[in-house]
Amino acid sequence: MTVTCDRASGGAANSQQNLFGREMLLTPTWDDWLHVKPPFPQQRHSQREVQCRFSRNGYEWDVHSTLLTPENECDSSIAFVLTHGGAGSEFELLETPDGRPGLGRVLAAQGFRVLCITWVGHHHPSGRWTGPVAQRLPIYLLDRELPEAEVRDRMILCTYNVTVDGMARMTDGVLSDRKIISFGHSNGGQISISLQSFLQHARVAGIVGWASGGPDGWYREWLMWIRAKSENVVPLDFLARRTAAAFRNAGYEDEAELTPWGD
Repeated sequence: MTVTCDRASGGAANSQQNLFGREMLLTPTWDDWLHVKPPFPQQRHSQREVQCRFSRNGYEWDVHSTLLTPENECDSSIAFVLTHGGAGSEFELLETPDGRPGLGRVLAAQGFRVLCITWVGHHHPSGRWTGPVAQRLPIYLLDRELPEAEVRDRMILCTYNVTVDGMARMTDGVLSDRKIISFGHSNGGQISISLQSFLQHARVAGIVGWASGGPDGWYREWLMWIRAKSENVVPLDFLARRTAAAFRNAGYEDEAELTPWGD
């Protein structure tokens, strides 16, 4: 099946084609994307902050999220659960750098209930991180400050499973009766795939995330298979602090037309 852009109607036309033919490859331009129209009428939605505390690996942990609820849901049986990449938070899913609605608000305006979740340790109680990046440490409990020695011990114990477990507890607590469409980008892509294994009430009905590495072993196995480069091994308690300059040096800077905010 091929999906082709119908610019007159702003939608997508499906046609039966050779499944192995060149027609399978679609390379839309930026102008093509601008002509894709939303399928449902825009509507207003509300939002509220939600927190969840759970225990794992000998400690209690806090998870923070934002729940977006449209005035009229187009399908009350499903909901989207969105998460960020390794250096982000739920706020990148709520708003773009130049103030436009982020993915979460776009989906909510289309009539879907949306839960945007921040990883354990990534949320600041004030909603905004302050102070030099090089001095920041994860915040694992949102109602009190922890001794630095405990924070560093938690850094070792705040594993991939802790992060996914926290997201699942949050999802079960807020969307227990829903079929979940799970989304995550970069490291969050693996989390969106692993979420189903930790849910107890809600269930994942679809996954629309994408990934570019992470701790689940897929990327390492692929590197070993193609022998592309040697492993970058870091100490167990290593903390990566990401800056705009670090992202730029790693090649994460997009074309100017995709980043209208300029920097």
